[in-house]
Amino acid sequence: MTNLINIYIGAWDGRLFQFILETLESKPRMIQMTPATGNAKTACLGVAINERYLAIGSAWGTLNLWEKKDNTWQPIEKITLHGGEKDFSSEIKGVAMDDQYLYAGSITGKIEIFDMNNKFKRVGEIKNLGKHILGLEVNDKAIFAISKDGKFTALDKKTRKSIFERKFKSVGNFKTLQALTISDKYVCFASSGKVHGYIWDDDTMKLTEIGEFTNTHNTCMDLHLYKNMCYSGAWDGQLRSWDLESNDSEPKDLIEGYGSLESVCADDNFIYAGGHSGSVYVIDIKSLDLAFNIPINKINPKPGAPNQINVLFLG
Repeated sequence: MTNLINIYIGAWDGRLFQFILETLESKPRMIQMTPATGNAKTACLGVAINERYLAIGSAWGTLNLWEKKDNTWQPIEKITLHGGEKDFSSEIKGVAMDDQYLYAGSITGKIEIFDMNNKFKRVGEIKNLGKHILGLEVNDKAIFAISKDGKFTALDKKTRKSIFERKFKSVGNFKTLQALTISDKYVCFASSGKVHGYIWDDDTMKLTEIGEFTNTHNTCMDLHLYKNMCYSGAWDGQLRSWDLESNDSEPKDLIEGYGSLESVCADDNFIYAGGHSGSVYVIDIKSLDLAFNIPINKINPKPGAPNQINVLFLG
């Protein structure tokens, strides 16, 4: 049976949860997968998961690896990426997996590649992608990355050579490119104040620009593609959507007033927005009202740690 809700929730204090609601009448389950530490070296900023392994990028240049054993997640290794455990500027937000490899973007602008079938041996790296990889996605044929200083790159996964690049003018110490999302058909990323959409042709491995819409507050915290819709969550609390199959490039304003947003995802029934305050808001996709009248229970942090919800994705 398909669950009504099945999402993963990543919090700054290191915890990753799986939230499951089978039906409207059933009791929700909140499964805690990793412990709260309140330590920046285990903060949950970027996540990749498969049936066996879990990789979590932290706020301090470390990649924490977990393996599923007897239905629980056990820590197995900590990897320090190039650039080291520097400070909060070395956050790892770009983490992705395919059937064999784990990919992670570092503060040095490299994508580091690890073989999951060979004890996570470092087997390669991709250079010259800009400064500090802040978004990273892979599909069967390509690798997509955005950098803090404004470079979007698509690479042939087999040859690891660039097939598309776009460079934006850097806005200094601010994040020029801020979020990245892909689906089978589309690629979207956010620059300072705008969200850019492309059609991805899997046969020809070509990107065709659709257009762009203006986001709010110059800071897009997260993007999510579901079917033909791109959802955008901003620092000022605005949640917007863009129909990529419409001729209208204007976004639709969905909600505001829930405080700063850190993460967003969506399915057929709901839009999920992770807040800076530690709540996950579940919005009915038709009425745009808060479902169940209350947010998913406030995720209280370990004392002394922020409780923002940095990561949301579908289970």
